Amino acid sequence: MVGLFPTVRDKPVGMSEPDESDSIDALCSELADLIEERPTVAVAESLTGGGIASALSRASTSGDWFAGGIVAYQPHVKHDLLEVPPGPIVSAQAAETMASNTARLLGADLVVAVTGEAGPEPQEEDPGTVWFGVVSGGESSAGARCSTGTRRRSSRRQRCTPCAC
Repeated sequence: MVGLFPTVRDKPVGMSEPDESDSIDALCSELADLIEERPTVAVAESLTGGGIASALSRASTSGDWFAGGIVAYQPHVKHDLLEVPPGPIVSAQAAETMASNTARLLGADLVVAVTGEAGPEPQEEDPGTVWFGVVSGGESSAGARCSTGTRRRSSRRQRCTPCAC
């Protein structure tokens, strides 16, 4: 599943910036429509600060399939609640662990977890680095990284939310 998520880079020259809230809502609404079997969906978020859960909950049918989300912004929450092992928290292992333990805690069939480096200064990874974890059908995997370049911190966070949807 490593190839599940595309690597996203700065927009090509000449492309206009999308309205972030419209694109997030549209993507998450489309995701909701695509889920035919209505599995229970949940999210574990760090970098996106609850943006994915917020977008998913706005779908008209979300009460039927959205279990909820865990926003684990500080490292100790990832370690204590989601049982991310000591070590880097912006990593494939951390994202996969976040997804697996959110599935267990919320009883969800499909979980997307996102952890990343917002910046502005590099910590564990370069600013804009994002790792996705996915649980689907009881199996977990880590997704690809997306780099949103050197834009300001809040802009990077907003650009990564559509990647997850």
